[in-house]
Amino acid sequence: MATLGFNCHGKSRVRMVKVVRRPDGYEEVIQVSVQILLEGEVMGDVFVTGDNATVVATDTCKNTVYCLGKMHDFSAIEEFGVIICKHFLNQYPEMVNRISVEIIKGEFDNEYDRLHYWYCSVGSVVVLAAVVVGSSTVPKQ
Repeated sequence: MATLGFNCHGKSRVRMVKVVRRPDGYEEVIQVSVQILLEGEVMGDVFVTGDNATVVATDTCKNTVYCLGKMHDFSAIEEFGVIICKHFLNQYPEMVNRISVEIIKGEFDNEYDRLHYWYCSVGSVVVLAAVVVGSSTVPKQ
């Protein structure tokens, strides 16, 4: 008889842009691409029976990234990864036992003329953060 091996689900390539407006008038553009992989012991039923009741929908993963990005200020993408992990582990404790979040940040530079700021991509500069958290390591919010 066949047995189900390691499995996870989630959403990748969730692109988010956040503009942080500072009191001194400076604006910082943060562009990230997020991948979320959720693991849980009850999720295996999806692959065996086809019942999706024990998984978090991929659109929920995507929209959660957008909401958390808007609701929270963060100074580093690693911090944003921890915010995402805490959220899913606290919101879905019966389904999610472990979460892996990978965030890729593209670099932007701002230029200023007399009328307004405008932004341009720096190019190949990329920052990567990976956060992996299990349910036993995260304090409740």
